[in-house]
Amino acid sequence: MEQNSVGGKINISETVYDQIKDKFNCMYRGEIHAKNKGALKMYYLSC
Repeated sequence: MEQNSVGGKINISETVYDQIKDKFNCMYRGEIHAKNKGALKMYYLSC
């Protein structure tokens, strides 16, 4: 996950996004392939 992130941004999974989406703004960043997990939908937390 770290190698697919961008400096200065908070990268969160779809699971976390589903829990916080009503309280925080988030931006969909696409799917990331994770070893032994497959494609995961990822988001950036917008502050």
